Amino acid sequence: GPLYVIRYAISYPDNERVFMDTIYEGATPTSSWWLPKGWTSLTDYEGGLFYESFWGLLQCLDMDVNDERMLVSSNFFSWCVVSNVFIEYPKAPIHEHLVRFYFPIKGLNLINPFNWVTSAWAVSGVVWFEKVSNKGFAKKNGIHPHLRFFPKAEDPKKIHADKSMTFESFATESKVGGYGSIS
Repeated sequence: GPLYVIRYAISYPDNERVFMDTIYEGATPTSSWWLPKGWTSLTDYEGGLFYESFWGLLQCLDMDVNDERMLVSSNFFSWCVVSNVFIEYPKAPIHEHLVRFYFPIKGLNLINPFNWVTSAWAVSGVVWFEKVSNKGFAKKNGIHPHLRFFPKAEDPKKIHADKSMTFESFATESKVGGYGSIS
């Protein structure tokens, strides 16, 4: 199966839906104008598509949305293949959400250089977005991101049939950091 590569927990306690509305829906530019963006996105809820750009290279993915999650998966317009990206959030009001990235880097993809290059290109864009180009917007809007690489597997009892989970607040976690953490 796919490998759980990234766990990206994001909270914005003083600004309801700020990340959801401005970052995912692309309503407002959030990166510093003089820096490369690294990563940007735009959601098309009606068409079921999730557009994103890494370092200016655009891709289109399929998106399935319900009240508690967005499920993003590759299609034939995707150049960076992901097994699934789960964007899970509570019912309103939304002040935090969790993004879980699963990449198909087991089996033959483990030795596929194109897979490694495109995955590294995409992950570097997300890290640059969080750590550099979006830092001012995050600080101004009280956004607290935490990016963790190769996290522990989620509790199988919490996983639904579509592999998503019911959102549980991570604000109460006793240990926010941990192995693979860069925050």
